[in-house]
Amino acid sequence: MATSVLCRVQSLRKELFLSVSRCSVMLKNTYLVKSNDTDECSLEFLEGDNEGIAVISMNRPKAKNSLGKVFLSQFQGCMNNVKFEKNIRVLIIRSLVPGVFCAGADLKERAKMTNEEVGPFVAGLRQSVTDLSNIPMPTLAAIDGYALGGGLEMSLACDMRIACNI
Repeated sequence: MATSVLCRVQSLRKELFLSVSRCSVMLKNTYLVKSNDTDECSLEFLEGDNEGIAVISMNRPKAKNSLGKVFLSQFQGCMNNVKFEKNIRVLIIRSLVPGVFCAGADLKERAKMTNEEVGPFVAGLRQSVTDLSNIPMPTLAAIDGYALGGGLEMSLACDMRIACNI
């Protein structure tokens, strides 16, 4: 059993490396848990040979996947959907925005926050990174470009990071 699991992990690692080296994590045979055009984060479960893999995709192109209130709420929701799912063996975090993984906190949005809003927002960011590091399955950051500030923290909270050239 251990040999077959190791072979599958090596095969998956090779597939992910090849996909990321082309600056794209290829998601074949997937289905979305929920997604619409306004989602800044979406959750997908892969099917077929890749069953047991969940993918959180970040998609906030105008803000370079910066971490704002809506993004944070959706990201936390995606992680909560995965956290207790017993059939998930690995979680991949990736960006749908070419050339950037995550630009960190949305400083434009944060500048508009009142002093009372800043504390809970920053606490939420910290909690999300902590939750990601404590998620019960292996996590992988598929980094295609810049990972700055909180985006770097998010990638470092993952168990593994795979990156490609911009």
